[in-house]
Amino acid sequence: MMLIEFHGLFRRSFHREFKVYSLNDKSWKKIDDFPNHISYGRKNGVLYGNALHWLVKTKPDNSNLILAFDVVTEAFGEIQLPENKCICVKLVNLGGKFCAVMLTTMSPRVEVWEMKKNRVKESWAILFSVPPTNPTPPFSFTIPIAYLKNGDQVLLHDSAKLFVYDIKRKVLIKNAAGCAFPEICDALICMKSLVGLDFSESTWNAKKHTAKQRDDFLSKGFKLGL
Repeated sequence: MMLIEFHGLFRRSFHREFKVYSLNDKSWKKIDDFPNHISYGRKNGVLYGNALHWLVKTKPDNSNLILAFDVVTEAFGEIQLPENKCICVKLVNLGGKFCAVMLTTMSPRVEVWEMKKNRVKESWAILFSVPPTNPTPPFSFTIPIAYLKNGDQVLLHDSAKLFVYDIKRKVLIKNAAGCAFPEICDALICMKSLVGLDFSESTWNAKKHTAKQRDDFLSKGFKLGL
């Protein structure tokens, strides 16, 4: 999937296109119903069911919203988050459950919410909350990665270290396995597939040709603006 945004020299000059690549046809298809009232944050989408989900901002109130794209029907949908005063929000697929991880203004604990029924705001329910990994502010935004030991424990990371949180005992095991990562580290859930990507020379040349066309288009756009 590819989102193309073209910004002119003036704020009113703006163009956006959303395209999907088909492995069957080996071609890009333009999707016309991309909503214009949202601001996309250039984050990786979270796959749940048949849809990719992104955390976006709405215009002009700048509130959080989930944008979903169904890869089967090729249609967009919007999902409302729980009504909390959030400082940080991140979407995750936790053990096959679509979850929103939230750090709110009400508590230093990170809350993990599950959407029980697809695209129904009233179905959000809190699964558990995690205490801060550091004892004093500013508190880290801890993200759950995966369940351990039949769901009794969950593996967490806070951009620098790995932790294990025992949900039943409500105990945080610090720095699991002695691991340490740079602050740019992130964790992603991947899906296994028997469909391979085509990295043949012809595909590579086609990509270079497409990139050249894009650069020529941008160059002409700036020349017209000047």
